Amino acid sequence: MSTRSRMSFARTAKAAALVVTGGLLFAAPATAIPLDLGSLNTGSLGSVDLGSLDPVLAPTPNLASVANFRDVAGNDARGYATVDGSHLKRGVIYRSNALTATSDADKATLTGLGLADAYDLRGATEISNPFIGGADKLPDGVTYTNIPIEFKDLTQLATTIKSPEEAKQFLVDTNRSFVTDPVRRAGFKQVLSDIAAGDGVQLFHCTSGKDRTGWTAMLLQSIAGVPAQTIMDDYLLSNTYLQATNEKILAQISQALSPQVATNLEPALGVDASYLEAGLAQITSDYGTVDGYLTDGLGLTPDTIALLKAKLVGQFLAAKTLERTSTSRRRTPGIRSRRRGGACRDMVRRQVSTPIRSNRSDRPRCGSGTRCRRARPAGPGRRQLFGCPTTSGNPRPLLRGSLSTVQTQHAKGRTTSRARR
Repeated sequence: MSTRSRMSFARTAKAAALVVTGGLLFAAPATAIPLDLGSLNTGSLGSVDLGSLDPVLAPTPNLASVANFRDVAGNDARGYATVDGSHLKRGVIYRSNALTATSDADKATLTGLGLADAYDLRGATEISNPFIGGADKLPDGVTYTNIPIEFKDLTQLATTIKSPEEAKQFLVDTNRSFVTDPVRRAGFKQVLSDIAAGDGVQLFHCTSGKDRTGWTAMLLQSIAGVPAQTIMDDYLLSNTYLQATNEKILAQISQALSPQVATNLEPALGVDASYLEAGLAQITSDYGTVDGYLTDGLGLTPDTIALLKAKLVGQFLAAKTLERTSTSRRRTPGIRSRRRGGACRDMVRRQVSTPIRSNRSDRPRCGSGTRCRRARPAGPGRRQLFGCPTTSGNPRPLLRGSLSTVQTQHAKGRTTSRARR
């Protein structure tokens, strides 16, 4: 290659390494950075802390017409920390109150965030209520899905709640019903399954964005491994985000009905730690753990839970990479050997995803318990597949370059084996 060609190639490589993310321009090195798989530690999929590779996003915008809009992963910095030192990936899943009065400016903001799907957890009576209901006003191109988890609306509560204590008990019982009511459990299963299956940025909401939405957010954060105190602190943030809205609602109730009715309903307009704790205590009583509730109570599959965790902790790319790597290993048909001066024939075929199997019960077993076949003498120019003898010690495989290249050392000699492509 000429000097001019090399300079042109270098400029092209440098230009290709410029990455635009989150509105910022990052100059990435043109050299490849090795992927560190040492931190794989997330259940069936493993865990890669890709949060450190993600840029720190700007704080989640406040929507003037959607008071309780926020990010499930946290509204600023790198996202909530998990118990294993990872961070939730922001900008993926949002939560809010009903989007019945979304302004054009806030629609534009949602469009800028890349919103693709909106899941409405309100029941039919809430949506049709002329005072507090209404259809969602979403940006063009957003897919709307109604997953009704029925709930008494404010007008119904106004006629049934006779004291602040009754309002608190109503929400304590409501959170318990998220565990005991099979119809409500089916609704939570559907919204979690839809979020797991979705491709783009997603949002879920109910009327105020605090009870059904707060429960769903708690489940997502628990799946991701967020500490219990952080989950509770995030749950209680609804009081801050809804404060101005609730003050206006209470003033209207006081004027339209009576100050006593407003006092009675005030605990129902916010959240309290005792509400969420009641639901969690019911989970402990009925299912032992949140994991038990997810699998046995909601009927979520391990694959769905793994996908949710991958979305939340930023491991989706790593999971797909591992899946492709495993598939390529399964397709490796054999190992071709090239001698380097040694006379050793006692080599082991190393293949993580699909070890050598045999139908003959009299063949020896290797260290993993798989029946293998002994090595056969190699002739000139003859392709050799090696078995796993139990009489020749324990060869030590060393990975070099990639997962498809295996170098095996043995006391009798040295041979380099490469997967046949």
